[in-house]
Amino acid sequence: MTDKHDPNHGFAGSSYLDTYHRYLGGIRELPMNILEIGVRDGCSHRMWREYFPNSTIYGIDIDPRCKASQSDRIKIYIGSQSDPQITQAVCNDAGGQFDVVLDDGSHVNELTLKSFDLLFPHVKRGGLYIIEDTGCTYYGEDLKDHIVRGQWPGMQYNQGVDFNNKREDMDSFFNRVIKDIDSKRGEIEWIHFYSGFAIMKKVS
Repeated sequence: MTDKHDPNHGFAGSSYLDTYHRYLGGIRELPMNILEIGVRDGCSHRMWREYFPNSTIYGIDIDPRCKASQSDRIKIYIGSQSDPQITQAVCNDAGGQFDVVLDDGSHVNELTLKSFDLLFPHVKRGGLYIIEDTGCTYYGEDLKDHIVRGQWPGMQYNQGVDFNNKREDMDSFFNRVIKDIDSKRGEIEWIHFYSGFAIMKKVS
C-alpha cells in the first residue's frame, strides 16, 4: 500500500490522497499520461494505475532496482530526475506532454527545482505539477542523516549532489511563482499549498 495515506502524509484528518482525489477524481477515467518521480517499491505507481484505469503511468528513479516495478501500463526509466537525457526520453515516450507530474523523488531542493525546469514545459495546458514532502525542504544538513539512515533507498546513486537543503532556495522559487501569478504573467494559473505538498496548475 502506498504511504500517501499514512499519518506522516496528511494533516487535520486529510491525507495526500484525500486531497488529490478532489483535484483528480473528475478526470480519472480519461486517457492520460501520468509521471511520478520516485518509484521505490512501486506501490504508488500501482495505485495510480488502478486509480487511472485508462492512463499510462511513467516513473523516474535513480535506483536501477526500481526497473522491476515496470508492468502493464507502468513504464519505468532509470536515471537522475535532473538528467535532461532521462527526462527527455520519458517525455518523448509520452508524446511530449503529461497531464500530471508528481515529484516524490529525492526531496533534495537542487534536484527538485531542476526537475521542474525540465518537466514543466511538458505539462499540458490545464495540467498539474505537484511537489510532495515539502517539509523536507527545511532539513538543511540534517538531510544527509536521513539519507545515511537509509530512509530513501537508492540515494547512494546520486553522485556530486550537495545533500544540504536550503529552504531559502524553495522560498525563492515559490515567491517567483506567486509573483508571476500576481503579475498576470508566466504559465502557472494558480498554486495551492497544503501541509507537506504544493499543487500548481498550468494555464489552460
